[in-house]
Amino acid sequence: MKDIEDVLNSQKVELQKLQAPEELEDRLRTALNKTTLQKIRINKGFIAAAIAFVLLFSYNFDTLAYYSKKMMGYETIAQGSISELNEEGAGQEIQRSHTFSNGVEVLLEGIMFDENELVAFYKIQSTGLNIDEISLLMEINGLNPIRYSARGGSGVHIDNQTQFWVHSFEAPKFYEKWLSLDITMLAHNNSSEQGSIKFTLDRSKAMKRIVKQDIGKQVEIENLEINFLTLTASRLNTTIGGLIEPLQTNSQGVRVWESKEQPTLKFDIFVDDAFYDTAYVGVNFSNKKEFKTEVRGLPLEFNGIDFRNFRLVQMKMADNSVDISFDTRNLVVDEDLIITRVYQEGDNTCIVIKSKGIPIMGLFRNDKQVKAVDESDYSELPVSPKAVERVYRFEGQSPDMTLMFKVINYTQYADDTTKVKVL
Repeated sequence: MKDIEDVLNSQKVELQKLQAPEELEDRLRTALNKTTLQKIRINKGFIAAAIAFVLLFSYNFDTLAYYSKKMMGYETIAQGSISELNEEGAGQEIQRSHTFSNGVEVLLEGIMFDENELVAFYKIQSTGLNIDEISLLMEINGLNPIRYSARGGSGVHIDNQTQFWVHSFEAPKFYEKWLSLDITMLAHNNSSEQGSIKFTLDRSKAMKRIVKQDIGKQVEIENLEINFLTLTASRLNTTIGGLIEPLQTNSQGVRVWESKEQPTLKFDIFVDDAFYDTAYVGVNFSNKKEFKTEVRGLPLEFNGIDFRNFRLVQMKMADNSVDISFDTRNLVVDEDLIITRVYQEGDNTCIVIKSKGIPIMGLFRNDKQVKAVDESDYSELPVSPKAVERVYRFEGQSPDMTLMFKVINYTQYADDTTKVKVL
């Protein structure tokens, strides 16, 4: 490794004077496309030299100039640290598009990226077709034979011809420079069409790492051991990695649970003793499961990070709706869900529900949902050993109402004093 570093340093000046051939990307892609899966003996010295060449050749040449600026139209969908970075004009401007044969255009306006993820800002426009009649599937393609999948995103519907989207993708590998956003358009008539937008990563616009910390601490909750191993963060993204292992198992090595949905582990991140974000981890009761969870990026300056309020949230499906009135008494909706009474309190409607868990529900009058009063009062109360009565309040009054239930949440907490100090 020392030899490679010496070569890099000694050749830096000469390499900076070189110019990248315009056909380099096409030649590399053609070579990759012709490669088939087979056993090949490769000299290790050749691999080291090739890596050195690619790294030096790729990142000393940026043939396009990028000027960062705030991307307009994304204010309502860019959340947390992404919103803050966009306000500051961070990231890399792209401004490249692809237009499909039906007139739908996808404009990739810009990206933000770090070692954990790439976030794309793009706009969908149509000259006539209603955008609601199509669906778009996206992934990013580069030198890596395995494409970078979309993780999720959020969008805003301006009208039938315009949408804005912020979409997260897996982070490109360190050696990537030339990428394409590959798009598959699916229409309601089952037709499809492919398109792509090529762009070049400007590594100088990457979000710099703020923290990379080994944690090495454990938490026990409901016969599960949560091992927190690493935390890596930039201003864009914070990624926490670890292992989950059951402490009680049956003969097949799987934790025995009640017949509810498998739970989600939730815990809160505190920065400088102030709540910062909540992390979510799906729990799978195999003998050992690795996990990675992502939350908003960290500020540039802070003094400490810790994790608190560890809880497991299990859901039980309760997809049901019942008609109620102020005369309703002891109406059984589910084995763990009884509406004991409904009454008026000032201008509000009060519904008393008896259960061990916390129901997720909505009240409707004339097919319109009614706003709940203090909706979060019970949202994460711990599960009760016995069913208890709780009062749920909704705005307004009506003689005829419909109460719709989706799930019942059962939340189990670790000890109140449990805390994981990261920094």
